[in-house]
Amino acid sequence: MSKTTIRQTLFDRAFFFYNALFFFVFSHIAFFYLYPLFLEAEGATKTKIGIVMGLFPAGTVISRPLMGWLVEKIGEKKVLVGGLFIIFISGFLYIIAREINFFLYGLRSLHGIGFSAFIASSFTGISWRIPAERRGEAFGFVGAVILLAIATMPLMGEYLIKWKGFSLLFQVEGVFALCGFFLALLFMPGEIVLAESSSMNSFTSVLKKKSFLAVLVITVFFVQGQATVLNFIALMAESVKVSSGRFLGVAATIAIFCRLFVARSIDKYNKKNFTIFSFIIFAIGLVLVPGIKSTIVFFCCTILYGAGMGLLYPLMNVLAVDQANPEEMPVLMTIFTGVFDAGFITGSVLSGWLADQFSLSWIFYFGAAVATVGAFLTRIFPLDQSLQG
Repeated sequence: MSKTTIRQTLFDRAFFFYNALFFFVFSHIAFFYLYPLFLEAEGATKTKIGIVMGLFPAGTVISRPLMGWLVEKIGEKKVLVGGLFIIFISGFLYIIAREINFFLYGLRSLHGIGFSAFIASSFTGISWRIPAERRGEAFGFVGAVILLAIATMPLMGEYLIKWKGFSLLFQVEGVFALCGFFLALLFMPGEIVLAESSSMNSFTSVLKKKSFLAVLVITVFFVQGQATVLNFIALMAESVKVSSGRFLGVAATIAIFCRLFVARSIDKYNKKNFTIFSFIIFAIGLVLVPGIKSTIVFFCCTILYGAGMGLLYPLMNVLAVDQANPEEMPVLMTIFTGVFDAGFITGSVLSGWLADQFSLSWIFYFGAAVATVGAFLTRIFPLDQSLQG
C-alpha cells in the first residue's frame, strides 16, 4: 500500500497485534532483571555484573544501523520474525550457560542482536500506523503494556527461583519468547510500503535536525537512571531485605496508571514542561531508593519513581517521532532506539563500577543527579513539538 493509505484509527487489529507482541517479548526480557542474582551467586563482582548486563544492549547498539537498513530493504516482517527467532533460541541457551565465560559473553551479545532486530522493526511498524495527533496516547498505551510485563514477571521470577532455581526461570522466559515468535509468524498484519528513499539521505536529513539531536541527548540522561534501577534494584533490595519484585510491581503499577490516563494529555499540553516535571519526580524517586527498607520511604519512592518513569518513556518517544515524516521513520527509530540502548550500556557498566568503588546506594544518588541534569537540559534545549506525518 502507499503512504496515503496509512490508517488514521488507533485501536485497530494492527495496534493490538503489536501490543500483544510487546507483552510477550518484554515479559521475556523482564525475567532478566533478576539475572544479576544468578551472576552474584556465580561469584561475579558488581563490575563484572555490569559488564555482563551491558553486553546485551551492546549487541543491540552495534547491530541497530544494520537493522534499520534491513527494515527498509527487506521489510519489517522478515526482520521482526528473524529477530524473534534469535531471541527465543538465545533464551533457551541460558539453561546451559552456567559459567561466566566467553560463551556467556557471546550469548548476551547475540541475545541483544535479536532484540535489536525486534525493536527496529516493531517500533518502526507501530510508529507508521499511529495517527500523528494521538501519539502521546498511543505510546502511553504501548508503555503501559510493556510495564505490565515489567510489573509481573520479576515477581513471578522470584517465585520460580525459590521453587526450582534458575533453570526453571530460564525455561519460562524462553517460552514467552517462543510465543512472541509464533505470534509474529502467524498473525502479523500486512506491511506498509512507503515511497522509495535513500537510507543515506534519510540519515543525513534526520541528523541535521537540531531538535532531534536535543531529544537524543535528553533521552540518554533518562536511560542512565533507568538502567541503574533495572540492573541493580535486585541487589539493592536484597541488601535491605526487600522484594525487588514487589518494588518493580508497585512502581510499574503507578507507571501504568500514568501511561494510560495521564500520557494522553501529552498530545494536548506543553511537552517540554511535562518532561521537566517528569525528570524532577524521577530524580526524587531515585534518591529515595536506598531507604526503601522503611515502609513510608518505599511507597514514596515507588510512587515518584513509577510516575516519572511512566511519563518519561512516552515523552521521549513522542518527542522523537515528532521530528520525522513517515519516510524517515525507519532511520529515526533506528537512531533513537540505538541511543536508548547505548544509555543502558553506559548505565550498566558505570553503575557497576561505582557500586564497587563506593556502594550500591551511591549509584542511585548518581542516577538522580543525572536525571536532574536531564531536566535542566530539557529547559534550555530547543525542541520542535509540532506534529509530523
